Amino acid sequence: MRRRIVTIAAASAGTVLLATGPALAHECYIASRSWQGNLMSGTHSQAWYQVDLNEEFANDPSLTEADAQCLLTQRTANGVPLVFTIHVKGAVGQDGVLADNNPNSWLMADGKGVDHFFDVYGEALGASFAACGLEFQP
Repeated sequence: MRRRIVTIAAASAGTVLLATGPALAHECYIASRSWQGNLMSGTHSQAWYQVDLNEEFANDPSLTEADAQCLLTQRTANGVPLVFTIHVKGAVGQDGVLADNNPNSWLMADGKGVDHFFDVYGEALGASFAACGLEFQP
């Protein structure tokens, strides 16, 4: 699942996302940040990248128009945000990852502060692809 979204984001972000390092593997985002805060971070920062699944699916050559529409509908129904901002560089932590060795791993999906996108939305993403009859490879 993670690889598919990261691949889609990387295709549109080009070299910015290809050189992001370990932080991308964890898809860190600020759960409590406002829509406007995400927009500002995603468009005015080199450390954050705004992913718009509407655009990503429309431009993904492996998806038909019907597949893309189905995924957008299912993700909305499953509560997955269609626009979100992920941290792509400059993580200050062990091995470049924020809180990777934190024994309180449940904190990375509690809806407060820094969360991991796939820890929060991974099951919903898988359900969205399954509902559309699409294979999703983790």
